[in-house]
Amino acid sequence: MICKMVKNIVFDFGGVLLTGDDNWLFSKETKNLLKVDNEDLNKAWDFAWPDARSGKINEDEFFRKFLQSLTGSFGSDLVLKLKSIYRKQADGLDTLGLLPKLKRNYKIFALTNVAKDWLLFKVNKFKLNNFFDLIISSCNEGVAKPNKEIFLSLIKKAKINPGESVFIDNFERNIESARELGFQTILFENKEQMVKEMRNLGIEVS
Repeated sequence: MICKMVKNIVFDFGGVLLTGDDNWLFSKETKNLLKVDNEDLNKAWDFAWPDARSGKINEDEFFRKFLQSLTGSFGSDLVLKLKSIYRKQADGLDTLGLLPKLKRNYKIFALTNVAKDWLLFKVNKFKLNNFFDLIISSCNEGVAKPNKEIFLSLIKKAKINPGESVFIDNFERNIESARELGFQTILFENKEQMVKEMRNLGIEVS
């Protein structure tokens, strides 16, 4: 396949530019607070997360649903503690520092599965609006990756040609959907690997 010149770069957030939204889940602080094992934490996350990422429930409702599944009950103090843990655990990865350089020559977009309150938190904490031309999120679209509908929404709203765009994500299932729609893709493993693949696609990284 002959790749077209890259004009647009589309990033996932969690696991690529920022820590994932479940980064707090298995932290020592969370485990000490809830005193449950990884399997139960995973089940509670899988129970509550789909409604949060699709924008059906807010952050407080997510944590209440999470705790209800985990322990059968919840309290406002516990919800506040978990919210605090999430915010302390959320951080930028070393890849975030590439955005100012890339923005000089390319349009930069985000396509992310995220809850509404957490998106607002990330945008403010990491000043993401300084870097991105547009952020498309599952919570605002009501549909999540790897569903192709959210990719089509990005294409329409950003007015981009997938063939002139690179999509970067850390999940193969999301990469597959993007590739089927004509995006050039990079399956993210680490910064060095991503930069190398970017350069192979003709992207000026530095």
